[in-house]
Amino acid sequence: MIASGARNRPRVPTPLAGSLPSSVLQLHAADYRNAAALPDGAVLVVGAGQSGCQIAEDLLETGRTVYLATCLIGRLPRRYRGRDAFVWLHECGFYDAKPEDSATHRSASATGRRR
Repeated sequence: MIASGARNRPRVPTPLAGSLPSSVLQLHAADYRNAAALPDGAVLVVGAGQSGCQIAEDLLETGRTVYLATCLIGRLPRRYRGRDAFVWLHECGFYDAKPEDSATHRSASATGRRR
């Protein structure tokens, strides 16, 4: 499964997609519906943006073996100490700070699930 493409435009990396055997199901994140719609076996999710992380989490919750291929992007758990992570970010002033006031890149990627 490849979860790739900026600004809601699905993109499948042709060189990679074309080099895999036809027995390997390749599905874009835009076409993913649920784990039951996939054949049995482990799943490789390529791309760890919002969609990729949500799909990986959904598959894990059904007992699938999931491999998530990602880059060095930071990850944030959606819940921390019993509260939504975005509540913590709001309370600590994260959203009030201007990007130019920080020496580090501010990114708060999360899966979007609420527990």
